[in-house]
Amino acid sequence: MDGVMLRQLWKQRRVRSVVYTTAIFAALLSILCWYFGITSPRDLKAYAGMATECHPVWQDLALHRIREGDAVDEVIAKTQPIYVVRYGRFVELGYQEPLSFTVVQMIAIDGKLVRAFTGSCTWDYTFFDSVTGADTQEMSDSFDSDERTLICDGKTVVHSPTTEKHGVTMP
Repeated sequence: MDGVMLRQLWKQRRVRSVVYTTAIFAALLSILCWYFGITSPRDLKAYAGMATECHPVWQDLALHRIREGDAVDEVIAKTQPIYVVRYGRFVELGYQEPLSFTVVQMIAIDGKLVRAFTGSCTWDYTFFDSVTGADTQEMSDSFDSDERTLICDGKTVVHSPTTEKHGVTMP
């Protein structure tokens, strides 16, 4: 009985149209989610947050115009980050104003991008991240011991740990 009823429904053009439209919509939605890396409602919330709160560079990350392994100097030239911090083998790029509740940050090791992250108080999203635990430790050690160059709004500030003692710059 159910098979006969289904065949009768399938013969109706409207039913077939609804089924085909739904299947096409579901396939398109699946492809878009795969492309943008959306795997959960949490990711959708992050994309909504990025659209309203973040520097436009997030769009370059979402559309894969900036990718893991890209040369950091080329990314800097293309995107004009608000600040660039260089220390040891590491470069941090920041795209939000200081004291902002939102962050858009990229990190490079040896001149190649390895992490791109964005977040706020209620959401976060990682576009890519190949930083290891050893890299994180080395970054921390390098930040504390190596000379740092900060470029913020076109102004360069050099910080040398040898001239600083307990957070105070020594003459």
